Amino acid sequence: MIPLKSIPIRWKLTLWHSALFGGIMLSFILGSLGFFYVYLSQHQDAVLKEDIEVIQQFLRLPLDEEFRSAVQSHAPEEYERFCEVWSESGALLYRSAELSGHALGPPPISSDTIPHFIFTSLKFDNGTRWRVVGSPQRSGGHRVFLRLAVSEQPILDELWNAARILGILSPFVILLVVAGGYFMAGRVLKPIELMSASARRISAESLNDRLPVLNASDEFGSLATTLNDLLERVRRSLDQMKRFTSDVSHELRTPLTAMRSVGEVGLHSDRSISEYREIIGSMLEENDRLTNLIDKLLFLSRADAGRLPLERSSFSLSGLVEELAEVMKILAEEKGQTILTEVHEVLEVLADRGLLRQAIMGLVDNAIKYSPTNSHIRISLSADDSSWNIVVQDEGPGISLEHQDRVFDRFSRIDGPLTRRIDGSGLGLSIVQWIVHAHAGSVTILPNTGKGTAFRISLPRSLTR
Repeated sequence: MIPLKSIPIRWKLTLWHSALFGGIMLSFILGSLGFFYVYLSQHQDAVLKEDIEVIQQFLRLPLDEEFRSAVQSHAPEEYERFCEVWSESGALLYRSAELSGHALGPPPISSDTIPHFIFTSLKFDNGTRWRVVGSPQRSGGHRVFLRLAVSEQPILDELWNAARILGILSPFVILLVVAGGYFMAGRVLKPIELMSASARRISAESLNDRLPVLNASDEFGSLATTLNDLLERVRRSLDQMKRFTSDVSHELRTPLTAMRSVGEVGLHSDRSISEYREIIGSMLEENDRLTNLIDKLLFLSRADAGRLPLERSSFSLSGLVEELAEVMKILAEEKGQTILTEVHEVLEVLADRGLLRQAIMGLVDNAIKYSPTNSHIRISLSADDSSWNIVVQDEGPGISLEHQDRVFDRFSRIDGPLTRRIDGSGLGLSIVQWIVHAHAGSVTILPNTGKGTAFRISLPRSLTR
C-alpha cells in the first residue's frame, strides 16, 4: 500500500475531487430515486382514487354483473386490480376471485369519522406488494366499505430500471470526473511546476533571477512573491557577507602590511636604539589596532550567534551617564574639547550595565573623534511617555542624508577629508546598534538642526525597575 504522504499532490487533488464529486453524485442519485418513488406513489394513489370513484357509480346492492364487469374492466398483464366490498356489519359481500382468499385488510369498523379515502400498503405471503385504498360508500340506503388494490411492482420495476441506468452510466461519469480532475489539477499546479523549474536553475551565482509570478493576486502568486522576497534577502545577505569578508580582509591586511613594512625597514640596515624603539612602537601601535579590530569582530560574531546573553542588574541610568562623562572628559581634554551633560534623575533600570556603558561610550568616543578642537560635546538624558532618551551631540562635520541610512552598516565609513585622517574600523556604530536592539530600544540620527551630528538612544520605560 502506498503511503498517503508519498502520493503526488496532483493525484491527491484528483482523488479528493473525485471522492467529493462521487459523494455528491451518490446523494443526487439516491435523492432522485426517492423523489421518483414518491412521484410514482402519489400518481398511483391518484389513479386509485379515480378508479374507486368510477366503480362506486356501479355499486348497488345486491351486487350485480354490471359491478363485476366494472371491477374487471382492465388488462391484467398491464394493470392488475383487485376489489373487496364489506357490509356495515363486517360481512364480506364481494372479493375478486384472483385474490384466492387473501384479504385486502381486516373487516372495517363502523364509524362516522372514517376518512373518505384510506391508503395502506400490503404484502402477501408470496412476497408481492400491493397498494390498497379503502372508502366508505352508500348503496341503496346501506353503508358499505369498498377496497381497491393495485400491485406496487410496476413502481418497483420503474425504480429498478432507473437505478440500473444510473448505475451503468455512473462509472463513465466517474472516469470523466477523474480525468477532468487530473487535468484541472495539472493546470492549477502549473505555477508550482514553473516555480520549481526556476528554483532549480537558481544558484549562488544567479541570485538575481526570480521565480515567475503568473498571477500576483492568487495564492500561488503570493507564494512566488514571498519566495522572491526571500531570495532578495538571501542575495543581500550574501552580498553583505562578501563585502564583510572583503572589508575584514582589507582591515586585517592593513595593520599586518604596516607591521611587515616597518619590520623590513628596521632589518634593512643597522639603526640606533632610539630608532629601533620607534620601529617597535609603530609595530605595537599597529598590533593594538589589529587587536581592537579582532575584539570587535569577535563581539559581533558572538552577538550574531546568540552567545552574548544580557547580564541584567539594577542600576541608575543617570549615574551611568554621569560616570561616563567624567571618564571621557580626560580623552576630550587632549583635543581641547568640553563635555557638557544635562541629566535628569531617573529611576533604577534593570539592564546589562556593561553593554549599555559600551554603547554610550561608543557614541561619545565617535563624537570626540569627529569634533574639531575647542568644540563642545553634549550628553543629555531625558524621558518621554514611553522611553528614556540619551542624546550625544557633537560639533563635527555632520552626516549627509544620503549617508545616514548606512552609518550603522559594518565597516561603513563615510569618505571625506576628515574621516580619511581618523583611524577606525567602521564597526563601532554596528556594535552600538546591536546593544541597543538587544535591550528592545533603538538608536537613530536626529534631524540636523545645525552643525554636527546628534545620535539618540531610546530605551523603553519597561526597563524601569
